[in-house]
Amino acid sequence: MGQFNLKYCFWVLILWMGVGMAQEQELTGSVGHAPEPYSAMAVFIADGTINLLEDFAGPDWPSFQRTVLERTDEEIEASQSEARAFFKSQFGVDVTDPAMEGRAAMTSYMIDPRLLYRATTITGRWVARAGTPVFDGGWVLKVLDPEGLVLGGQHSGQVAPMGSLARFGLFYVNPEMEPITQFRGKRTRNYQFYSDRSQSSMLINYQSPVMIEPNARGDEMFSYQLQSSVLGEGQAMGTSVKHEWEENQVTEERRTVLTFN
Repeated sequence: MGQFNLKYCFWVLILWMGVGMAQEQELTGSVGHAPEPYSAMAVFIADGTINLLEDFAGPDWPSFQRTVLERTDEEIEASQSEARAFFKSQFGVDVTDPAMEGRAAMTSYMIDPRLLYRATTITGRWVARAGTPVFDGGWVLKVLDPEGLVLGGQHSGQVAPMGSLARFGLFYVNPEMEPITQFRGKRTRNYQFYSDRSQSSMLINYQSPVMIEPNARGDEMFSYQLQSSVLGEGQAMGTSVKHEWEENQVTEERRTVLTFN
């Protein structure tokens, strides 16, 4: 009996040490550094899976602005007006023009939080190995005309095909967001985003300098111009690839690299 208790205590000790080591490993991270000649950089990734049959009441862009960014209705309207002005200046598309009805439209958008968009490195900030949550949303201009749309502004004379788009939005990086539960088939993965809770959230505004042309599946390559009160001005380039690996299960792999001057 004593030998049995000794063996039992031994395995309990091994298990306790293993859990402790796993937790310590999960809590480890690093402070990002920028390569020459950039002053700062960040890397965002997403690889979550969405169950299309799941009833998910996630935040949309207007409600996210009110509840998380704490913007008033007037501030939200101002953001929308800025987006309209940008699309008109950059691409010559005035979405308030009745002639654009059925040819182009501007709507709000937000990347689904279930995709687990997260920062893996940010210059000057400690980021856990699991990553710091990133929320991505704003206003998008979409070309609806089957014949395409002749652009103006900085792209005068160019034709944007149906389905092409441009974005005016922001990245919201917040180390204090709640964990996200992610479903992969029958397995449940609970992602804990550990980081220094003393760090404040960070906003990075972005705009599309050129039209984005997704393929038939919705995959895309995109580039953004960036403005941040913390990191300065810069550019971002990224890709988004979708996979239907199981019935009603869609995985999106998103990779975004941000560099600042």
